[in-house]
Amino acid sequence: MYRTYICDDCGYSTEEIEGAYLCPKCHNKMRIAKFSGAYGGGDITRSNGKWLWYAIITVFGLPLLVIFLNVFGVIIYIVLMYLVRKDMNNKVRDNAIPVNDVPELDHVHYCRNCGCQVRSDQHYCGECGMKL
Repeated sequence: MYRTYICDDCGYSTEEIEGAYLCPKCHNKMRIAKFSGAYGGGDITRSNGKWLWYAIITVFGLPLLVIFLNVFGVIIYIVLMYLVRKDMNNKVRDNAIPVNDVPELDHVHYCRNCGCQVRSDQHYCGECGMKL
């Protein structure tokens, strides 16, 4: 793996295989150049293949992230719709009148056949004889 080495005294730089080097101009120990920027940049001349990793992450990672966020968004939507529907059902259930508490609204009964008024304890209409 190649690295860029820089001499702090005279500013000489060279690209060599990783190791320890002395500056050919001033014979001081050279240091590895610092990396800066998104692709290595700075005072280094080679990216050491980092651009390939960035390309792979961009090409494969971003679509996977989008898919994950879409699936996650659908799951959140389903959960929210379930909770909203459950809340609506609870409100309807709370406002409902129990069957035993329904007041008798119509005390007067009528025959379905002739429309004549009949008592609630009669089994047959007194006018037409229809079974009630």
